[in-house]
Amino acid sequence: MNRLPALRSMLLVLTTGLSSLTLNAAGGRSGSLRLDGRVLLEEGGAASGASVIVLDAGVELQRITEQLAGFTLDLELGHRYTLVFSQPGRITKELVFDTAVPDGTNARGRYTFRFQVTLEAARPDQQLRYDAPLAIIRFDAAEEDFDYDRTHATPRLVAATNKRVRREVKPFVDPTVQLESWVASKRNEQ
Repeated sequence: MNRLPALRSMLLVLTTGLSSLTLNAAGGRSGSLRLDGRVLLEEGGAASGASVIVLDAGVELQRITEQLAGFTLDLELGHRYTLVFSQPGRITKELVFDTAVPDGTNARGRYTFRFQVTLEAARPDQQLRYDAPLAIIRFDAAEEDFDYDRTHATPRLVAATNKRVRREVKPFVDPTVQLESWVASKRNEQ
């Protein structure tokens, strides 16, 4: 009786389990954000060579190259992850997942966020990239769940160069807060 296929199956299950444990290691606030993602290719095409790279503080934690039409990934709370979506001949995109959950919120420990990313074909005569992440996903205290932060700057398509110069996403400063404090100070002066 040949036990090699059974051993391969057990090794695959063990490897998958260890990858999940790596991303859910203890420390910080307990809990996780489960990503339920899809990578779509504009104008169809084969998914060969496509990948999703999971980075934490610039260090690669995981690279997903199979089943990108529907994948799940568990991220430990309390970190800032960058997911890089790429395929040769297509424009690379990034999403930032800030998994910090503020103290004092009704944290339930396990959250789910569903999303999809479409990779557009790049023109052969021009190599383009985005100069900042397309979106930041973070905890919304009012909704008590994770959602897109729609208040950051919109990334721009720029010519790709060998030298990687990125425009960092700056936090949104609500101008009405400054206006309200200015109005309050003027009222106090009167």
